[in-house]
Amino acid sequence: MRYIFLSILFHVCASVALKFGALNLSSFSLVNVLTNIFYLLALFFLFLQALSWQQSLRYFNLSHAYMFTSLYYPIILLASYFIFRESLTHGNFFGTTIIISGLLLTKKPKKHNV
Repeated sequence: MRYIFLSILFHVCASVALKFGALNLSSFSLVNVLTNIFYLLALFFLFLQALSWQQSLRYFNLSHAYMFTSLYYPIILLASYFIFRESLTHGNFFGTTIIISGLLLTKKPKKHNV
């Protein structure tokens, strides 16, 4: 499970870095993007995310591992609020509740030895 959660963490870090990069970009050009430290940091995090996701798939079925990527949305919601001071709505909370409820309903039950 740790690789799945690392994958999610790296994906969130990449998204936050991309947001910082977009906010700090004076104008859009390939040179500005390639020299923006936040975009380069995002690429690094995406590389780590790919490695940890690949390791996740060694130990879990794709269908089991992929459902945990839904945790990305509530974490991004919190990051956008606390880091970027973006507003939250009742719909955000309601949607996040649905996502987490769905994850809890579909997670694999633990096998018990009889």
